[in-house]
Amino acid sequence: MPHPRDLAPLEKTIVLKQLQTQLSGLTQKQITINSKSETNEVKTAKPAGIVRRFFREFKSPLIYILLLVAIISPLIGKWTDAIIIFAVLLLNACIGVYQEGKASEALSKLQHAFVSTTTVRRNGSVQRISTNEVLMGDIVLLQAGDQVPADGRIIQSIGLQVDESALTGESVPVNKTDTVQQINKDTPLGDIRNAAFRQTLIVHGSGEMVVSAIGHNTEIGHIATLLKQHQTEPPLVKKIRTLSRNIAFAVISFSLFLGVIGLLSGRPKGLIIATVASLAVSIIPEGLPVVLTLVLARGVGRMATKNAIVKHQHAVEGLGNIDVICTDKTGTLTENRLKVAYAFSDGELLSLSSGKENKKILKKKPFTQLTLACAALGVGSMHQEKGEWIKDGDPINSALAMFALRMNTQLFPEHILEEIPFSFETKTRTLRFQYKQKKLDILAGAPEEVAKLCQFQINQIEQKTWQDLAKQGQRIIAIAIRDSQEEIKKTTNWSFLGFVGLSDTLRSQVKESVRWCQTQGIRVAMITGDHPDTAFAIAKKAGIATNSNQVLAGKQLDQLDDAILAEKIMNICVFARITPEHKVRIVKAFQAKNKKTAMTGDGVNDAPALQAADIGIAMGKSGTDVAREAADIILTDDHFATIITAIQEGRAIIGNVRKVLTYLFSTSMGEALIISLALIGQLPIPLLPAQILWLNFVTDGLLVVALAMEPTHYSLHAHRDGKLLDRSSVIRISLLGATMAIGSLIVYVYTIKNLSVIQSQSITLLTMAIFQWVNAWCTRSESHSIFKLSIITNPFLILATVLVALTQLSAFNTSFLQNILHVVPISWEAWAISVTVSLSVIVVDEGWKQWSARHRLKIARVAI
Repeated sequence: MPHPRDLAPLEKTIVLKQLQTQLSGLTQKQITINSKSETNEVKTAKPAGIVRRFFREFKSPLIYILLLVAIISPLIGKWTDAIIIFAVLLLNACIGVYQEGKASEALSKLQHAFVSTTTVRRNGSVQRISTNEVLMGDIVLLQAGDQVPADGRIIQSIGLQVDESALTGESVPVNKTDTVQQINKDTPLGDIRNAAFRQTLIVHGSGEMVVSAIGHNTEIGHIATLLKQHQTEPPLVKKIRTLSRNIAFAVISFSLFLGVIGLLSGRPKGLIIATVASLAVSIIPEGLPVVLTLVLARGVGRMATKNAIVKHQHAVEGLGNIDVICTDKTGTLTENRLKVAYAFSDGELLSLSSGKENKKILKKKPFTQLTLACAALGVGSMHQEKGEWIKDGDPINSALAMFALRMNTQLFPEHILEEIPFSFETKTRTLRFQYKQKKLDILAGAPEEVAKLCQFQINQIEQKTWQDLAKQGQRIIAIAIRDSQEEIKKTTNWSFLGFVGLSDTLRSQVKESVRWCQTQGIRVAMITGDHPDTAFAIAKKAGIATNSNQVLAGKQLDQLDDAILAEKIMNICVFARITPEHKVRIVKAFQAKNKKTAMTGDGVNDAPALQAADIGIAMGKSGTDVAREAADIILTDDHFATIITAIQEGRAIIGNVRKVLTYLFSTSMGEALIISLALIGQLPIPLLPAQILWLNFVTDGLLVVALAMEPTHYSLHAHRDGKLLDRSSVIRISLLGATMAIGSLIVYVYTIKNLSVIQSQSITLLTMAIFQWVNAWCTRSESHSIFKLSIITNPFLILATVLVALTQLSAFNTSFLQNILHVVPISWEAWAISVTVSLSVIVVDEGWKQWSARHRLKIARVAI
């Protein structure tokens, strides 16, 4: 494959010949031949194998402690304890490997859920194909907003500018040319001006490129093969690890303290060491990162099925805590099916919605010129397929083209001579075209900007007409015309021709979605380039704004410094005539008020705002590659309602993590407290090391995974500030843990008076186990009563509860497990006592939920 350095000094015709292609693109025969060679996919490193994942499960200081106990146990005659410790470690590792494998598989599928596409010319026709399907010799059509799909030589450049920072580190866009360039072997890639490279971004203009290298042979591909791929841990996983380590430190300190008390009480050293070590391992959630990965993978995969592709896992954590959604109007709140509803020229307004236009008016010269201008502006935005016109360009241009076609007017690419693309700064677009041997210039854009360049030829009637239409929600595009000047950039001699009003329909479910946000304390702000009156009309229909005082125009925003904007921002719901630069200021203003902000975007210049926001959301259908590259989440359907779905899923994921934490820490606290209270009270140890490990593996291991599958239980109080555990959670954990410890200890003290120690320990083990089963059902929701939740919504928990109950039953009635766990069969009366006492955790938790619901606002949110 020739390097771009080799092709730079060659004429375009020679380049095409070397690559065995032509301007019309590859033929079907060439496609068949070229597709048999290397693909354009750059594969990343394979995930860790099963053996590596297995041994990775033992990389924990706590596991090392447990292994040490297992080695020491036979030396003091505790062969049974050593066997069960090794068995638990082995089974725990196997489960961890399986869960991690499933999570990796889900995440791998997710990475391929959104397929990048590229526009190419093949067999003389323009096609949209997957980027991975790009072949050597393909003619790629480049537009602003695209990501370059491969390396290649530029063969046409119309104001083409490329951001090559992904490759060179230089943030300033590079001007590209299609002319011959004399270079040498030492010329840096950034200085090769007639080549484009994979994963660089087109930020301005358009052009064509012939592909000279694909896949691992591209510059990015070379880097990918040299660099070792590392998956960075999401912040949520790091937060869990930090939390686990802090608790580990506290538990080890507590265990040492408990060990000292036990040894001073004259208990056998071996028993105390084994009990304390087993208790420490039981308390610390060493398997939590694996469960967390499972929760994240399942939740993110669920989002993908609901049209929200999560690119960066940290977005999952941020989604559930959003305070403000800054959303584009067109395509997100509306259908983006623009059509010309009104046409105005020569003082007459024509409504096109009825389909019965006044043919006499349309035949007048001003209207024929307006139609011709619309045809010129719409060139390249439509193509014909099987006799039907298909929109494949900018929605505004497509709407103008459809209007022109309706009036039997059409122009072709060869008629376009020169163009100044639409600019957010000027809010206009200029086009030079040839029609019947005559060259004309067209100016189109915001009516107030076009009016300035027409020497204020627009009268009050015309101005009031477009303002009235804007108040109805019409998007106004004003058009001016002139004979071609020497310089297309010249701003004089424009004659006002007229304007068109474009209508768009509000998407379904938008009103309901906005209403849901308002009930959840989430502010929705609409950002658009439309006229303030148009913007307010749409926002009012969507329920975002109620009066015009909630609208801020771009010019007004320019007059505010950052401090004043931050003060006014919470009273603004609509931002009109906004540029991408304004978007960054809006994001920062909300953030200055400590509001976590999500920002939507689809254009090239939206990337800074998407990166500045706490959560950047790009459009999958209409969005550019640049926007998708900068975003955290991609909406495959461009629908505002999908953002709400993603927020709900994000909350569900974080909620399930909190449920798992609450369950694990409350059960661990119960085990720690009962041992501590027994040692302090000079009682025989109520739970032996093997029994503690049994509880940790059988009960916690199965129920915690089932709890992670719990569906969302929505609440008006579900909005949180992202803390995994707040003061309310800590209080609840303490209450549940204390209830389980005290209840089990009461059973132990009561039975030990009349039964042997081993019988009392067996009943205590059963009581603690049932406590944990009931606790799992209590922790399904942080606020809903256990009696108001349907038991069939989580079949995994039903199955897990049945399995642990049957396993526990077999432990008391199987001689093999009896010997390992040091238990004896239990009477049905003892079962009745254990069940009755264990139900007390429901009473305590229900009481806490009712109290916390009444005092929720008084509970300070303090992070652990």
